[in-house]
Amino acid sequence: MNEKHCSICLSHIEDEYPDILTMGGLATPRYLCPDCAAKINTAASDESPEKTEAAMDELSARLSANNSDDILVTRTLSELFSGYARRAAAIKQGEWDFEAERAENEASEELSDIPEELKESEEDKELDRRESEMAKHFDSVMNWLSAIVLIGALAFLIWRFLL
Repeated sequence: MNEKHCSICLSHIEDEYPDILTMGGLATPRYLCPDCAAKINTAASDESPEKTEAAMDELSARLSANNSDDILVTRTLSELFSGYARRAAAIKQGEWDFEAERAENEASEELSDIPEELKESEEDKELDRRESEMAKHFDSVMNWLSAIVLIGALAFLIWRFLL
């Protein structure tokens, strides 16, 4: 199994499907540990600008101490922090519309939620595994039959030329 590490703090991740910060070249994911993901969530959505700034400071310190050489992660966090800082400043000035933000978040959650009946179940995975095994067996049988037919055709041609 491929070991996963947080792209910010480099801690080992046990979760089979961790959060992803961004995707690198060749679709290489940059994972987030639960703690760093929670800090990003706090920075992105907390109504307290002080908590937002503290979360961004903590993430910056972790990145600087552990993984500051990953340019993609650094650039991604910089872009995110830029938006989070604007949001925190607007909250401080009393200009942030929390109702519009909640409505937008609810709308995006509705679009991203996959209904339970459409999610892949264990039975579906087992069926896919069986179908894959049957396809491999069928390919093997067809390869042997093709080889036998080819050998038969070659034998017939040799027999026709010799007689």
